Amino acid sequence: MLWWNLRQLRSNDESKRTRAVTALGASKDGRAFDGLISSLADTSFSVRAEAVRALTRMADKRAIDQILKLVQDDSGTVRQAAVEAIGQIGDDQAKRSLVFLLKDNDAAVRRCAAETLERIAAPEVTNALSEYRRTEEEAKRLAAEAQASRLAEERRLAEERRASEEAQRAEAKRKANEKRQAEQEQVAEANRRYNESRRTEYTSSQRGASCSICKSGIAANEMRNLVGDLGLAGGGGDDFFSKVMGAMNKATTAWKCNRCGEWICNSCVIRLLTGSGATEMAHARCGGMFRAP
Repeated sequence: MLWWNLRQLRSNDESKRTRAVTALGASKDGRAFDGLISSLADTSFSVRAEAVRALTRMADKRAIDQILKLVQDDSGTVRQAAVEAIGQIGDDQAKRSLVFLLKDNDAAVRRCAAETLERIAAPEVTNALSEYRRTEEEAKRLAAEAQASRLAEERRLAEERRASEEAQRAEAKRKANEKRQAEQEQVAEANRRYNESRRTEYTSSQRGASCSICKSGIAANEMRNLVGDLGLAGGGGDDFFSKVMGAMNKATTAWKCNRCGEWICNSCVIRLLTGSGATEMAHARCGGMFRAP
């Protein structure tokens, strides 16, 4: 199948070329060397990287010069494969040429170059590795600080969001309470106005009226001779105050007939209804009912 894989190296299909390079490297057949060397210049970085790995598996040192050219390839994957190949099959001279890769912009390439150079006991290599380690440690420190700063900023923003949401909830609650209080005040004011209008209406209707029983003016007799009317003057007893309070609760105001509009002053109401517990009284003349307006 050697001929077939060599033929596949010229295929327009990148995946076929990659598989052919892998198969040729696994075969370790020296006749595939030239084909693999030509694949180092393939337009696909994956084919170039696989060709480097295939030549590494073949351990043919004739490929070192061509592989060294790839340590400056545009692809980090190809550069890393070239460094690994030089580390395995290259001599010390070839390995020393990797010093500049300790400053490569690809971390994987830098790490691979450092691992290769650590096997060489040369002053210039040792110094370069020391500088590399300091640079890497500084980069790690800066990355850790940046990460910590990002986390702190995220926590700060999260706390600000929570505080803002709590403030919004508190403000919404305050507005709801104010609205409820305003509504309650409006209801209380409406009730006050309604009661005031009732009192005004009652007073207006009462003004100039006279009791249909004793014929006295209503306003002059609303609370006249309350105790005497109850028949309790100079007396007393266990139920004295209960009788007084009961009578006052039943007849603190004059009563009005709901049909003809005649009045009974509170003194007459008390005299007529004391002890009965009634809250209204029939008006025999017109058939209406006397009750508190």
